[in-house]
Amino acid sequence: MNMNQIRNNNNSPKSLVRFMPIAIVSISVIIIIIFSAYNGISILAYTTSNSTVLRNSTNASSLEVLLVPLSNVSREEMHFRVGFLQPETNELQRHVDFNFIIMKDGKEVFSASNQTGQPQIPLHSIRGTMDIPLFTYDFEKTGEYTIKIPVFGILFNPIIPEEAKFRIEY
Repeated sequence: MNMNQIRNNNNSPKSLVRFMPIAIVSISVIIIIIFSAYNGISILAYTTSNSTVLRNSTNASSLEVLLVPLSNVSREEMHFRVGFLQPETNELQRHVDFNFIIMKDGKEVFSASNQTGQPQIPLHSIRGTMDIPLFTYDFEKTGEYTIKIPVFGILFNPIIPEEAKFRIEY
């Protein structure tokens, strides 16, 4: 058998069929790795940004809540990124119903659900993170603020409301 015959045998349909399962398994592994990396991007964005990352459990410990203050320098607006993690795995918790409330001196000064035109309807985080723009509120007074993030449902199931609280100073 010469070299051309060997090459021709390796290019036959039978040899391709032999290597097809290996190719399918390899592609599946690559897809799983990419999907796993994609799920971690939001977490990495929280932990590697230049902003301060605040983390607190809800009062019944159903979720870990991440809060990241972000500012948009060009428009002088403040945004907050809110993330929800499963406490056991630290993976993003999808489909969380919640609100974002700012308190000053014990009084509510901002509620994100009020800004939607449906104040009784909670916000819904599909992917486990959401940016909250503060278009209608400006931190005018320096001092301590409390941010409350009440949670009303997880994975489309209502829960007894729980909340995480964060203290910030401006």
